[in-house]
Amino acid sequence: MDSTSFPANLFQEDLYLIRENTNVKPKVETKTLSEPIKESNSNEQAGFKGKNKKGIVVLIDYPAVGGMPPDQEELLRKILTSIQLTLEDILLVNTSLYKEEIISFGEKILSFGVLSIAGYDGPVNTYDIIKTERNILLFADHLHLLSENNDLKIKLWKNLQVMFL
Repeated sequence: MDSTSFPANLFQEDLYLIRENTNVKPKVETKTLSEPIKESNSNEQAGFKGKNKKGIVVLIDYPAVGGMPPDQEELLRKILTSIQLTLEDILLVNTSLYKEEIISFGEKILSFGVLSIAGYDGPVNTYDIIKTERNILLFADHLHLLSENNDLKIKLWKNLQVMFL
């Protein structure tokens, strides 16, 4: 796969999913999430957002005051859209607000800048998919680092394709 072929909404360009052993290159629609990531409810105060309909946990780490900056919220929205997920599908956990065991909350765990997960004591290799008995994990850099570095976005996209598409 060409290292430049990853979600268009990360660069505002067309996106083509390249499948092995085929000449078909379907264009993936980019959609805007209808539900904003910053919602106001009791779950948000506890460090949770989303409905977790697909058993996917996304970890972030932002202080309670101020929360996630808008540009990083938009990047997360684009990442989720690129792998055909919405806030309804995932459980977004802010680890600065929730410190308890979370490994059992979902089969797939995508971590942005959170390198220590309660309930997981295995190796942490960023941008490597890690499979355990119960989970599939992907550790990536913090969203602010991803937003500034196209090489990191490429690494992330390659592994997101394997993990989700």
